[in-house]
Amino acid sequence: PYSVVPLTMTAKFVLTGLGVVRNEAEVRSMSRTGDRRELLRGPALYGLVFVLITLTRWRSLHGAVAVVALCMGDGFADVVGRR
Repeated sequence: PYSVVPLTMTAKFVLTGLGVVRNEAEVRSMSRTGDRRELLRGPALYGLVFVLITLTRWRSLHGAVAVVALCMGDGFADVVGRR
């Protein structure tokens, strides 16, 4: 039950990346070049890892640390990547 939202968002990234769903604003905000297929790499992998952690380790310290590390890394990637 905890992974329903991350799973739904990951499915949306994949469907957008495949061209099934059209959302140009989402593609521009999550890709470097504006190519929708980029969503099949970073955002889809991020979502998949997030879903797997919430499905398997949600109520453990290891799971919480993994989710925090994933989220912090994603947040810092934007700041560091702009330099």
